[in-house]
Amino acid sequence: MTQLLMQVSFVDEFTLPLAEMISGNKDAYRIFEEAKEIGNFIEESEDGVYVIRPLLRTALQKRAHREYGSERCREIYCNAGLFYEMQDDVINALTMYEKSEKRERIKEILIRNARKNPGNGHYFELRKYYFSMSDEEIRKDALLMAGMSMLYSMLLQPDKSDYWYKQLEEYEKHQTGGTKREARSRLAYLDIALAQKGTHNILDIIKKIPPLLFDKGISLPEFSVTSNLPSIMNGGKDFCEWSKRDKELGASIGKLLALVLGAYGKGLVNIAVGESQYEKGGDTYEIMSMLNKGTMETQAGGKIEMAFAAAGIQARLNMIYGDEEAAWSILESFEERVREENDKAILINLNAMKCRLALYTGKKEQILAWMKAAPQEEAEFYILDRYRYLTKVRCYLFKGEYLRALSLLEKVQYYATLYERNYINIEVRILTAITKYRLREENWRETLLEGITLAQGYHFLRVISEEGAAVWELLDDKRVRKSLEKCEYIDSLYMETRKMANQFPRYLAAEINNPPEFSENALKILQLQAKGFTSKEIALTLKIKEETVRYHSRQNYKKLGVSGKTDAVLAARNLKLL
Repeated sequence: MTQLLMQVSFVDEFTLPLAEMISGNKDAYRIFEEAKEIGNFIEESEDGVYVIRPLLRTALQKRAHREYGSERCREIYCNAGLFYEMQDDVINALTMYEKSEKRERIKEILIRNARKNPGNGHYFELRKYYFSMSDEEIRKDALLMAGMSMLYSMLLQPDKSDYWYKQLEEYEKHQTGGTKREARSRLAYLDIALAQKGTHNILDIIKKIPPLLFDKGISLPEFSVTSNLPSIMNGGKDFCEWSKRDKELGASIGKLLALVLGAYGKGLVNIAVGESQYEKGGDTYEIMSMLNKGTMETQAGGKIEMAFAAAGIQARLNMIYGDEEAAWSILESFEERVREENDKAILINLNAMKCRLALYTGKKEQILAWMKAAPQEEAEFYILDRYRYLTKVRCYLFKGEYLRALSLLEKVQYYATLYERNYINIEVRILTAITKYRLREENWRETLLEGITLAQGYHFLRVISEEGAAVWELLDDKRVRKSLEKCEYIDSLYMETRKMANQFPRYLAAEINNPPEFSENALKILQLQAKGFTSKEIALTLKIKEETVRYHSRQNYKKLGVSGKTDAVLAARNLKLL
């Protein structure tokens, strides 16, 4: 028992198969059962995960390192790494291989990961290991150079991304046979997939690919059109410009796209055109028909991420018609399929979309629960989290945390501008205008009008009208109405937005809508804080203890649903308390 526990102490937690892999002991289950009977130092969860209590685990580890020696310990770590690798748990696998000093195993995983597209790869999570490799080592492998180019692109470092693209170009010139074809296929993939390349020349690039596929025997790596987001037009790439000629392009290059993208192209044209028409407020029956056709096509050997785009648009369409129940039903039904396929990348964005639906009716518990799992914008900005970042902005608006919303919007704006993501630029401007309006900043109108002008260029309605009640009071401003030239687009925008505002009047309404009751001292403290007084100055002014000031401040923050003085003052002003 002691020997087995010493061996499994090398990992934080373990299942029975992992324990058997590490120890080679097929009698592990009986031993663990005996261990549980002897004392409470080992616990087993309902899903079969064992944990040794921390103090005992530390002692066992120390004893194992003394008794086994470094070579045997490295062997145990390596066995754990092999198990995690077989489970496709690359993060834990790499951690174990690093401890076992198996550099070649680490390199193999990094190369294998570089074969994947960003949507189902682990570029961001593995960046530490990619960055630990020397430039000389990377230059020896086309996949590693392509992986580095993609990783830097996702980290908003286009110059470094272009550097590795050029290194791959040079490498390809001096290769022959299969090595040359591999390098050429990676370059063709990066020409389409790199975020900084946009969609300017993408049609010309796509037209050149069939000769590569059929004449030169080059295979195109898998390409994620949606990046696992519930959108094609604003998924892996920004296809706003294509939207201007959506039906024409669908009819002319649809088959070519399907050919080039293979399984990732099934359902693409119908779903993409359906989404484009949805954004422009097109015929509902026609949109639903295209989405349903596209979904059926994905079921014939296509990819689940494409079906997610269709399900997302269908859910949004139902919300526009006020059928919240149908929208939830679509997402929950689709979630069953996602869980069956264990697609974690889609699941995190699906949960974000469910949070967006919850915001329409102010389902506080669900919104706050999602926020706990939301990405932290204070960490390194990661472009694949953009959908969740913008969901988080809306949650901040709901919570009345306007400065946080504005700070996150500025980061997303930087990304959208750098990589010419026009759809996100529209979305960010509308949300920024709402935030500035609630902060009582004078230039909110200019920001709103910029967003509307950009959207009007594509005839996009829903990116604005879906903000319903939150944006309606801005659109209804006399100066805004006067600034917008009356036309069919503007008329439709007002009609759509007012409809959404009437259906979901609570959408993004600040969490505190009725002024809470404040004691006389508590209100005076808020008023003095608004004037910039410190706790010590307030205590002297009101002739109370500084600790009393801090107590009332904490209670004020709790009542206003905020976490700091600045947001408390802003919330109080919005509630006309100051």
